[in-house]
Amino acid sequence: MNTRSSAVLALGIVAGCFLLGRYFFASRTTEQSIRVVGAATKRVEADVVKWRLAITRVSSEQEISDAYQKIHDDVLKTIGRLKSRGIKDENITLQAITTNQIYGPEGRKSGYDVRQTILVISRNVADLEQMAVDPKSILEQGTILGQSDLEYFLSDLPKTKKELLADAMRDARSRAEEIAAASGVRISRLLNSSVGVFQITEPYSTEVSDYGMYNTSTKQKDITVTVRAGYAVE
Repeated sequence: MNTRSSAVLALGIVAGCFLLGRYFFASRTTEQSIRVVGAATKRVEADVVKWRLAITRVSSEQEISDAYQKIHDDVLKTIGRLKSRGIKDENITLQAITTNQIYGPEGRKSGYDVRQTILVISRNVADLEQMAVDPKSILEQGTILGQSDLEYFLSDLPKTKKELLADAMRDARSRAEEIAAASGVRISRLLNSSVGVFQITEPYSTEVSDYGMYNTSTKQKDITVTVRAGYAVE
């Protein structure tokens, strides 16, 4: 082996040792960290409610035109009653009339279900709940209520999410500090972090979803979020 070849070989060995040393150092450095999961939960009360009420009529095929007119009149009267209770035009959305075939015994056609849905969205949660619980206060005699559902929402959800993220990060750091203290080290800087999805559920629920949840069936809700954080230790 000539001198030049020996020099190249020696240089390759040195470079390999240098890279191996850096890899070993990096792997050792990576190990000197603590990864934790922080969580935060807050119970909140909805301040926006959506009331979906459907006015319906059952009709034969021969009387379907009459049913449309009756639905029209029923809806106008119901909207008038809603306005008399303080509901404004901008809070009311009227959806298109739907007509569904009704089948009786042995699959025979027995008529049509004609309905029109009114959506009411309001911040006056208590008043809308009262009307939903006692719908006769806004329904004229003979008006049939085919559906009545309440859904509850949060108007300040973005602000609440930010507060919960801060709480979850504080919880993560507290957990990391406890683990570090028990191990005889202390944490220094934050290496990385990631945020999980928000779970908005009814109180005391164990239901979760990989994509997050937004339960609208209850006025009170629990909002939960988790964060994963890695901290360097020394």
